Amino acid sequence: DFAKGLSVLVKGTQEEKTRFAFQGYDIEKKNSLSRENLTKLLKAYFQVSIELVRDVVKACEEEMMLNFDDSQGKPVSSLFNAPIPATGQGRTADGKPPIPGNPGATKNMWPVMEAMSQDAIEEMVDNVFKDAKLQAGDRMSYQAFKELGTIDSSLMSWFDALGTVF
Repeated sequence: DFAKGLSVLVKGTQEEKTRFAFQGYDIEKKNSLSRENLTKLLKAYFQVSIELVRDVVKACEEEMMLNFDDSQGKPVSSLFNAPIPATGQGRTADGKPPIPGNPGATKNMWPVMEAMSQDAIEEMVDNVFKDAKLQAGDRMSYQAFKELGTIDSSLMSWFDALGTVF
């Protein structure tokens, strides 16, 4: 099933991808999608994406440190042209430089991004159901999903992104 799914994601026609995506979202196997289940699935996909990004960043950092050549006996700062700021200026309470656009320290970056993205997912699902002209509590049929996919590619793009990971 896993290999078949990847094959559809990577090489399938648009109709096959649409059917596969709908079946993936239809976790209750009712041939329709609920707002709640769609929200849960998109949040789960987002979490997987965040973990993949974290893994890639960590691997890049580790590789960079392994390949760093410090045999010249020069301080690391000699590799950079920018002046080193004075101690204590422009730093957070724990002494770390702030992240541009984020007043907190590095460790606070991911939770902020995740919270913002969780809200964005809920808003996206609300808009998807609104665009499909469905009321609160209504479920989305395959036909409505397919029609919506022709004017809004956001639901399909989540599945397309999964195909690029593998």
